[in-house]
Amino acid sequence: MEYEKFVTLLRFLKISDWKLRGDNVTTNCISSSHKDDSPSFSINYKKEMFHCFGCGISGGMADLVKIKMKLPTKDESYKVLKNLGIWSNTNPSLQDQDIINKYSKLYCKDEESIVDIKFPSDISLIIKDDYHYKYIQERAISNVDGLISKFKLRKNRFKLFVPVFDENDKLVGYGNRTITDQNFLNKYPILDTPEQPKILYPYGFSLTRYIYNFSDVKNEDSLIIVEGMFDVFNVWDKGIENICATFSNKMSDYQAKLILKYFTNKTVKLLVDRDSQGMILVNYAYQKLFSKVDLNVCLIPVGKDPGECTKSELYNAINNPIPISNFIQLKKVV
Repeated sequence: MEYEKFVTLLRFLKISDWKLRGDNVTTNCISSSHKDDSPSFSINYKKEMFHCFGCGISGGMADLVKIKMKLPTKDESYKVLKNLGIWSNTNPSLQDQDIINKYSKLYCKDEESIVDIKFPSDISLIIKDDYHYKYIQERAISNVDGLISKFKLRKNRFKLFVPVFDENDKLVGYGNRTITDQNFLNKYPILDTPEQPKILYPYGFSLTRYIYNFSDVKNEDSLIIVEGMFDVFNVWDKGIENICATFSNKMSDYQAKLILKYFTNKTVKLLVDRDSQGMILVNYAYQKLFSKVDLNVCLIPVGKDPGECTKSELYNAINNPIPISNFIQLKKVV
């Protein structure tokens, strides 16, 4: 979207207290249910997408109009955008994404057959001769075949696709890892020019609304939380199954509510990097979960992340956690 048209839209929606940084505008959240004391709402006017880092809501310009104006449907939002001269049928980022949802429904967690999703890019199985397979293997994964089968990993030419399911095992989108490490590409030459395919997400998809692998662990007696998907892979590969990830070193309100829904008064362990970034997730968990769950921190060796730990180091940390109150008091980050 052109900057001038974007400013017109902000004025029309009476969003006045905002700051521009690059392509992003930061302002207070537009959701009436979120009391945003410090601006946590970001809008990228070029990508025509927004996200609130506080409550987790996200979407496109039509969603922005719908929420701000409290309209009943997105069709009404499109009419507003069209009247402002902002939306047209040729603008793909503002069109309905029903086709994405349609293709998403073709993939289910228990399906054994290959499903090629043609929009927006082809996704297929990973086989042993693929550089994708070797990429996983080189990240200290011993049971690559088991991992691919367990987590339903898929590929296209230059990405690993990781299906993300909600708490009820419904496919909601794909996480991804772009394989662009030059040393790796030198080892496994690729003749084609790398492409940057769009990822297959339902419209308005946000990872902050979900916890990776949570549907498989929600009924366990205890829960282990790591930061990223590859942390889940590495820990699972060493025989630990009650593992899930927040996708980052933060924890959204949505994620905290999901944990409390199933693990109130149960044991929750944080298995994070022993550095300042890992401490960020510890602080988020302390603020949102403390006193509601038995919250502990697993101390892995200093300078390592969970994926770099040996099996004995992981089991020692998990079996001998420190209560989070003691951890914060001792500041055992390093």
